[in-house]
Amino acid sequence: MRLPFRSAVSIGWITVIIVLAMVLSAGFYTRITLRSVERILPTILLDQLQALSRVSEELSEVIIQSALIQKDPTPETVADLVRQVDAVYTSLVALRNTYVFDNLVQASTFHDAVAPALVDARQWLTLGVSGHPPHSDLSLSVVHSRLRFAQAKAWNIRNDSHASAQIILDRQRERLEKFLTGVNIFMWLSSLVFLLVLVLMFRHRKLLKSEAAAQSERRQAEKSLRHSEERAVRQRKAIADLALDPVVHSEDKEAAFARLVETACKTIHVSRANVWQFSNDDTVLECVAFFGVDPDGNTPGMQIKTADFPRYFEQFQKQGRIFVDDALKDERMREFVDFYLVPMGITSTLDAGIISQGKLVGIFTMAHTGEKRTWHPDEEAFAGTLAGMAAQVIFNAEHRRLTSQLRQAQKMESVGRLAGGVAHDFNNMLGVILGHVELAMGRIGSMGPVHKDLERIRESAMRSADLTKQLLTFARKQIISPRVLDLNDTVDSMLSMLRRLIGENIRLVWQPGNDLWPVKMDPSQIDQILANLCVNARDAISGVGTITIQTDRKIFDQMYCDHHSGAVPGEYVLLSVGDDGAGMDKAVLKNLFEPFFTTKDIGKGTGLGLATVYGIVKQNNGYINVYSEPGLGSVFRIYLPRHIITDPDPELLSDIHEPDPIMPAGNETILLVEDEPAILEVAGLMLQGLGYTVLSADTPKKAITLAKTHDKKIHLLLTDVVMPEMNGKDLAGYLSTVHPDLKCVFMSGYTADVIAHHEVGHKGIQFIQKPFSKNELAIRIRTALDR
Repeated sequence: MRLPFRSAVSIGWITVIIVLAMVLSAGFYTRITLRSVERILPTILLDQLQALSRVSEELSEVIIQSALIQKDPTPETVADLVRQVDAVYTSLVALRNTYVFDNLVQASTFHDAVAPALVDARQWLTLGVSGHPPHSDLSLSVVHSRLRFAQAKAWNIRNDSHASAQIILDRQRERLEKFLTGVNIFMWLSSLVFLLVLVLMFRHRKLLKSEAAAQSERRQAEKSLRHSEERAVRQRKAIADLALDPVVHSEDKEAAFARLVETACKTIHVSRANVWQFSNDDTVLECVAFFGVDPDGNTPGMQIKTADFPRYFEQFQKQGRIFVDDALKDERMREFVDFYLVPMGITSTLDAGIISQGKLVGIFTMAHTGEKRTWHPDEEAFAGTLAGMAAQVIFNAEHRRLTSQLRQAQKMESVGRLAGGVAHDFNNMLGVILGHVELAMGRIGSMGPVHKDLERIRESAMRSADLTKQLLTFARKQIISPRVLDLNDTVDSMLSMLRRLIGENIRLVWQPGNDLWPVKMDPSQIDQILANLCVNARDAISGVGTITIQTDRKIFDQMYCDHHSGAVPGEYVLLSVGDDGAGMDKAVLKNLFEPFFTTKDIGKGTGLGLATVYGIVKQNNGYINVYSEPGLGSVFRIYLPRHIITDPDPELLSDIHEPDPIMPAGNETILLVEDEPAILEVAGLMLQGLGYTVLSADTPKKAITLAKTHDKKIHLLLTDVVMPEMNGKDLAGYLSTVHPDLKCVFMSGYTADVIAHHEVGHKGIQFIQKPFSKNELAIRIRTALDR
């Protein structure tokens, strides 16, 4: 099996270290040995030289003893001498056997010089010499001479050994010192090499570790890059799928949010994802979509108050996002730890702001449970992308809502233009019918055979006129006479009539508000609003029920108005009419204010009641909201703008009393100008019937001619507003130069915007709307003449 590169290198380094350690050990042992030899060699050599000297001294003692025995030889003294010779011989043999440095002390030579003499002396002392006994003088003399000769040679050898030993010892010490110096140098070099090898080994090991760490980091980086690319592929695919998903771009905002949170969980593998949306005043954050492993975590509809978590929302307003790896320790999330994070097991969060049209409207949240998670930059960017798509969903929903309002407004405006377009001709025809009917009724009297028929014709014409007024009211083009009102007083004055209108089986509850602000509008319009709403409420109640009328004060800011179509910031007076009837579904609410839309049976409703209410409210710069669900009743809330009284006008503040039912008459001269011949004829007959002198003209030019040629005073000008050649306002201005005291009453079948264009219909100018009855004409003429 092939060893890995790192293992082979390690084995090589270990082998080198072992060899160097062995070399160092051998050198160290050699150095110790040489040092020992250097220390022990002189001592051993000296001991051996001393031993040689002792043998020489013992030999001298034997020679001395032999000389003494010669004076008095006895067998006993000879025997002692023999023992001494044996002792010296024994020492000599021992000296020869124990000598280490024989070449230095010449132990062998010393032995060869002394030993034969000792052997001969013992033999002679034991056996005698040439037949002479051992104790004879001859024998003793021969022994003495032989020993002295050996002694002389021994001393010479001893002295030579001492001299040569000293020389050799000095040389040996010098060579030993040199050798030790070499050994020391070798030891130092070996140590340096050993240290160098150790340094290189550790350096190499460090490089190997660095390379291993770099390889590990490279593998980790490659792994992270691979995972990042996988995440990027998933995220790009998810974003591309969402961009093409029809659900995300549908009108169902809830379904679009649900798809976004589901995609978030499945793409970056988080435990839960939510879409939260702020209330209009930013005080409440509501969960509008949820997806996760725990369905009980944040169900849609869950709400939290921003005031309960001030630090979190303050940071969110500053940063626009809060991405937290350790949510339990992050200061920004501390307020949620006990309330939300710990119970749900959440450890890491991604909270991205949903910003639509530069305003923070919600939060897209993603949460991870289990071990804390480090968010990658691509995951943070993905969260921001999903928040942006959620903002687009909100923007699209708002755009669709505004587009729908625009289309509805355009549709209402189209109907209004249609109503205004036919109003003039229709009113003229109704005026002719009403005028001739009233003239005919006046001629035949109340007992005439066709009086009842004429009365029915008159009633039908009046209902047709009312229908035209309702259309004009819906189109916000009805001619009105606004005045400053206390809404409580106006409603209170109608309660009796309303109770008769709704019947005894329905209870009418009146809850007036305190300290209401004044409003400026035509009182008859309040009557129309209440009558229409109460009739609708009555028809929605099956059997016994309750209708509640309330008033109150309301103040709306821009934030509220941004989320409520038709509302304008300001102070309003609320008029609310609610019932506990059948209620309405979304399909009915969608078309509620459209003209001629009704849920009643054929013949039981025209479909103009609520359209009229809508027109009145819009004409007075207010707006209306409806809250209704099937089976839970309905509530109509009408908001009328507060009127600020700066310079009270007695005419606006005073109530208008109904005139005397007897038609007022007169004998003044009236110049009648009308371009429609039928109206000119019937209006002239009505005025003549009231006793007035009538000068009729079908064009402004003829009217001017009559005014100039008539030699008597003309008291009043009754003129149509819109005519060829010259309008009624300009005609009145011209004739006032001919007749300075000329009074003027304008009449028209056109709508309010046309009248206003000709500066007629304002305060202080007498105006009568076509069609009109003889009684209405009589009152208006008399009022103008008496001013």
